[in-house]
Amino acid sequence: MRLRDIHHNHFKDITKIALDAYNDALRREANYIGIKVIKIQSGSMATPMLNNANDEYQELVNNSQYFKKPLTKFKYMMDRELKKQNNPDTIAKVIIKILKKKNPRICYRIKNSFKLSLMGHLPEKWQDSIYKKIIK
Repeated sequence: MRLRDIHHNHFKDITKIALDAYNDALRREANYIGIKVIKIQSGSMATPMLNNANDEYQELVNNSQYFKKPLTKFKYMMDRELKKQNNPDTIAKVIIKILKKKNPRICYRIKNSFKLSLMGHLPEKWQDSIYKKIIK
């Protein structure tokens, strides 16, 4: 197995996990001095970042020695999520509402797809099992 296959396939997941951990640590530290830190988890937003998503994904599939089949199956799911892109102004509107709240929540999810939201609430072992069944 090539490290490149693993790295490209999981880099975005790893960075999201690291960002969540950083946010949690920052929230706990800042809470000590009375500063609120809020995490915003958004769904697919129509930004320039997504313009190259298809090309980058296809490059990943083409360069993958071991993950061509699962990546190809996930492409269908990725395309469906990308079609649900939302206007980024949605995030700005939510931030304004959050700033006006006296006691905001710790985490806000904005325009996440229903299926991905459900998956996020399942235990990780269940998520792994579901993904494994999807790519078989």
